[in-house]
Amino acid sequence: MAPTTNTNSKCSNPSCPHPESPPSTLSRCARCQSESYCSRACQSAAWKKHKPHCRPMNYVLKFDLHPGKITNPPVSRTLSCPARPEFSFYDLHITLQTAFGWKQMTTFDFAVIDPDFVQKEHDLASMIQFTRRLTMGDHSGAPREYLLRLTDPMTKIKGGAGFHHVDEAVRRLREHPGTEEKMAHMMPLYKFFEDKRWEGKQLVYVYDFGNYWEHFMTLYKCVDGTGHYVAEDVGSWKGWEELKKAYRTTKPTKVQEERKTWFETRAANRDPKGLYGQRVHLFDKALCTKQLTDMWDIIPQLNHYSKTEPERFNQMMKRNEEARKELGPWGYGLSLWRQ
Repeated sequence: MAPTTNTNSKCSNPSCPHPESPPSTLSRCARCQSESYCSRACQSAAWKKHKPHCRPMNYVLKFDLHPGKITNPPVSRTLSCPARPEFSFYDLHITLQTAFGWKQMTTFDFAVIDPDFVQKEHDLASMIQFTRRLTMGDHSGAPREYLLRLTDPMTKIKGGAGFHHVDEAVRRLREHPGTEEKMAHMMPLYKFFEDKRWEGKQLVYVYDFGNYWEHFMTLYKCVDGTGHYVAEDVGSWKGWEELKKAYRTTKPTKVQEERKTWFETRAANRDPKGLYGQRVHLFDKALCTKQLTDMWDIIPQLNHYSKTEPERFNQMMKRNEEARKELGPWGYGLSLWRQ
């Protein structure tokens, strides 16, 4: 059973010997999350009747990329993710990489924003503090920005993804002695969403600490999406807006022509057809869903290797680091681990 309290008022076993058990002692069925039991004995006794109706539930999650900054069109993806105990935030990271057309070029984290955090003015004292945090990891006196960070396990692997100088420097700024940290593959989705500490808090997925792509999550197959996937290393949301402007103008400058050529031929997740006309609104839901299905088929295998055969898992990740450089747009996930 999932170690989380349910809102049901009594045990779901009709023959429970303790029908008046307080709700605080009840735990949900880890698979469907819809029935509650006061003990494993009660769950076992009720299983025959419950089994035909026991189906894993899903969380419907919407992620908006720089909402209010990337516009016309905005870029968002709405995903249905399993609440199975083995589906972790690292699996969600891989899912988001595919859904948004990223290429897993660099590191990431998920973070719960501290609602009491206030950005300080850029005076001399704050600049000195910023420098100490950036260069030495000294957070003394610095305000806490995040309550929780779920970090990239690949940063622990020598030679793996995430060892970019800018990424490492910005990662130090996101750390804080008052921020709880766990590696993303060690946190199942259901444990996070059932934890009352994070209820009502804003979760943000940050990918590429250099370009600093912020995806803000709202808890609601890839079921929906808006906007063409965003180019890797385009220069954050401002660079993406400039690239779209280059495609919209009737008399592009030399710099704008160079931007378009780069996106069509050299970007890691390039699109040879560019963003002309209505392509800027393009989101191929069917293709995205196929890739997610392919990927979800192998996630249990990846979880198994990451926990029981770490050396093999590391080798697979390094082979993927080489293979992904040869993949075209939307390629990530199609041949990821089939080696």
